[in-house]
Order: sequence, then C-alpha cells, then structure tokens
Amino acid sequence: MYRIVLPEGVIECDDYEHVEHGVECYVDGSFAAFVPYENCYALVDEEVVDGDERSIW
Repeated sequence: MYRIVLPEGVIECDDYEHVEHGVECYVDGSFAAFVPYENCYALVDEEVVDGDERSIW
C-alpha cells in the first residue's frame, strides 16, 4: 500500500504512476485520483517505512 501525503490529508492507494504533471493513484486497478506534483508532500511505500520511524506524522 502507498500513501500520498497532501496538505489536506492522505490518499491511500494500491499502486501509482508518475505522469507528466503529477501522480495518478489506483485502487484495485482502477483510477482513483490525480495529485499534481505541487500538492504532493510525500509518497510513502508502507512496506518500506517502519511504523515507528515515520517523520511525516
């Protein structure tokens, strides 16, 4: 699972793709959201980040 951190909150998605002006988020293989790069604070891979070491919260 991935989390995209925005100024307004967090979007959770199963997959993502970098496109020309931002990130497209997918849930269960279906398009869920587009996040422009200027609104994306971070893109976090939950399998890589240990819950105790997060600095974005």
